Amino acid sequence: MYNSYIYPISLIFNLIFLIVLITNIIKHFRTRSIVTKELWKNFYTSHPEAIFLLNDNLGIIQINNAGQSLIGAQQLKSSETISLLKFIRPQGGVSTTDLPFLLQSRLRGEVRLQFDLDLINSKGRPVPHSLIFTRYYGHYKKSKSYFLCEAVNMEARKKAELVLRESEERFRIFANHFPGILYQWDRINDQSYYYGRVESLTGHSVHDFQGNIIDWTDIIHPEDVEIYKQNYEESLNQIGQENNIEYRIVHTRGDVFWLKELRQVLGTEKVEFIQGIVYDITTIKTRELNLIQSQKLEALGRLTSGIAHDFNNNLMIISALSEYLGSRVSDELKGTVVNIQEGIDAAADLTNRLLVFARGQKDEKINRDLNQLLKMVYPILNRLSGDSIEMNLSLIDKPLVVNISQNQLEQSLINLVINAKDAIQEKGCILIQTDTVESLPSNIHDTPKIKEGPYGVIYIADNGSGMDNKTLSNIFEPFYTTKKAGNGTGLGLSLVYGFMEELGGCIKVESELGKGTTFSLYFPCIKNQVFST
Repeated sequence: MYNSYIYPISLIFNLIFLIVLITNIIKHFRTRSIVTKELWKNFYTSHPEAIFLLNDNLGIIQINNAGQSLIGAQQLKSSETISLLKFIRPQGGVSTTDLPFLLQSRLRGEVRLQFDLDLINSKGRPVPHSLIFTRYYGHYKKSKSYFLCEAVNMEARKKAELVLRESEERFRIFANHFPGILYQWDRINDQSYYYGRVESLTGHSVHDFQGNIIDWTDIIHPEDVEIYKQNYEESLNQIGQENNIEYRIVHTRGDVFWLKELRQVLGTEKVEFIQGIVYDITTIKTRELNLIQSQKLEALGRLTSGIAHDFNNNLMIISALSEYLGSRVSDELKGTVVNIQEGIDAAADLTNRLLVFARGQKDEKINRDLNQLLKMVYPILNRLSGDSIEMNLSLIDKPLVVNISQNQLEQSLINLVINAKDAIQEKGCILIQTDTVESLPSNIHDTPKIKEGPYGVIYIADNGSGMDNKTLSNIFEPFYTTKKAGNGTGLGLSLVYGFMEELGGCIKVESELGKGTTFSLYFPCIKNQVFST
């Protein structure tokens, strides 16, 4: 009996507890829903970009503060729903009539669609926006879904992109007209970039370097490769600092260019980027070398002037004593005294030539035939060559009239024949030949002052030991010689070079080790063929 009363009371308490629990759960979810709505409302209203809640036809149902500022709040006061399409300006192949269909057919679940379009703002000005559409299943009316559109203002980004494009275009124009090469190497990704005169300076295309088809060190002059590599390795330990080096490169056509490279290594703890500027300093280097050459010749001139002056004073004493001796000796010895006097006169003529060179004076030049001058000086050259060397003279059968100093030509030929003799070890031959050409060869040593032909040419060829490329590049340097100490001054060829330059002519040298050497002297001819005998 007692238990029959207890059971209903327990059931009632359980039902009351269950009702309270369900009520609390409902209150919790309602509170959570209210909080969620409040959070959404705060996010929605305070979002910096325009947000539109749209129906299926893209009619504006709700809009946040940013959206109202964009298109103008006064336009939304009408009781009629205003379509978002009213504020869209079509572009990029997207039609406003097709937009609702695209959204309804493609937007499913979490899918998002994005279109770059212009929105007409409250002032009637089109502003670039990125419109991002999603399906919205919210609490406005739970029976259906809507479109939620976020309009991200792209004007600042578009302006930044325009500024970037303009900046890139300015850099491209600058790089293409830069008188050198700009480069950057991304060491982490092993990607390099080159701009400027890459092809004109190296003969290789930009793609050859950027595609790692050829390495930069492959074009560096063999004598400068080790110096460049050492400098490069040192710069890797100098992050943030500038490094510079001067070196030579070899163009694909064989030309040698002097370059100066300014390099900077960038990174934090390790090297990340290497960038630099490379520009052509060939002209500057040439001027520096010409200046050094001029200074050497100036020093040589001062030395020569002093020696010639002292030697000339001694000759005057010897000449006076010779004349006195001639008046005192017998008739049998007078011939000997005459020979002595002739030797003194020859020595005096030599000192006068040295003084002409030292003081930069112009020796007397007259119109002469090269063939006739060679016939006159040939006996001297033949005696100089010695008995073991065969000397041959081959002259063209027509006059080669040039305006020339006979003394300087003789001295130049003597220097060249002596050099040819020294290059022949034992027996050999030297050929002196004349000819005429209408134009100059492309590989002459220097560009002449007079470029129009015709030119008279004297070839001095030997079958001696020849010269290597290093010797060929230095043979016209004052004091440069390959002979043993005491056997040469290194001045002969520099004097020949100066003589040809003064005439407005030029000199060409061809040589091969073990096969011999040929010097070609090009003299500008006098076209009217009038000359002195």
